[in-house]
Amino acid sequence: MIDRFGRPSRPSTFAIIAITASIVANMAAAPMVFAVPTTNTVSSELPARSSLTLAQRDEIEEVLTGIAQDIVSNQERMDGQGIISSPVVRFSEDGKSLIVDLGKGYVPKINGGELEDRLREIETPLTFHMEKIFPVYRVDFLFDGKDIYHYFPGDGRPSPPPSGS
Repeated sequence: MIDRFGRPSRPSTFAIIAITASIVANMAAAPMVFAVPTTNTVSSELPARSSLTLAQRDEIEEVLTGIAQDIVSNQERMDGQGIISSPVVRFSEDGKSLIVDLGKGYVPKINGGELEDRLREIETPLTFHMEKIFPVYRVDFLFDGKDIYHYFPGDGRPSPPPSGS
């Protein structure tokens, strides 16, 4: 969105609610279409949720970015954080998870519990908002396109749970 001075601006809470209501209403009114794929290839441009158009996906990402921006703007700064750019929220390739890029300035001096708490403050409203549309199975945080272990290589990346659990 652009304000009257030509600067980028965030949508208001009312605009976010209106966009969300519009998306949900359009999805409810849309006829259900069942398609049988004729090939094994799936376009990476389409979300896993076939009921969403690319325009709806973009709208949802914009709304989620606004929610994340509001949260980040109201958080107290942690020791070592630099200039924090606007977060960007997008769907993963498969459409089942969200990717939140907070920028390099969000990285604090210490990778610890305080950072985890701040990330949960962002994650919880995003997943809650998505429950109204469809479930999101994961939220991944990036910092200028890199995961946190790029900035804290000594912390050791947690190993994934064993399969079958």
